[in-house]
Amino acid sequence: MREEAMAAPGLPRSPEELKRHPFAEALFRETLRMYPPVSWTGRQAKEDLELHGKRIPKGTTVLVPLGAYGFDPKLFPEPDRFDVTRWMGKKVPPSAVETAAFGGGPHFCLGYHLAWVEVVQFATAFARELARRGMKPQLAPGSATPKLTYFPFGAPPKKTRIQLVRA
Repeated sequence: MREEAMAAPGLPRSPEELKRHPFAEALFRETLRMYPPVSWTGRQAKEDLELHGKRIPKGTTVLVPLGAYGFDPKLFPEPDRFDVTRWMGKKVPPSAVETAAFGGGPHFCLGYHLAWVEVVQFATAFARELARRGMKPQLAPGSATPKLTYFPFGAPPKKTRIQLVRA
């Protein structure tokens, strides 16, 4: 991340410039996969339907567990492991499943692209500042590797501590 950030002439300000920051983008995507901003969404059945062998009457509110998509081992091998490399070298835009926490179709969040730009900009600026100061983040001594808490939203435990040390 530090090398990528320092190699860029500045912070990315356009979709073209974002492409020069594949690690920062992969960090954004992996973080979204494990910690979606919205874990559930609800929809109302417009007609009677059958879902997984169950009859759903018209008018029933159906909750969709968006946060569960990122932990499907068929889509993401070793889904409990934070692995930025699963996104590196990807040549296609994120799929509907990969952006499900931001909605879809006419319900797609207008803030998704802004969030993407802001996170890549922040990660790049942070990495540049750490590199300038000769520092890097690492788990603090005695701090265990974070384990996920799944309900109501994915979050690292409060006991996880990161410290900045000389690189």
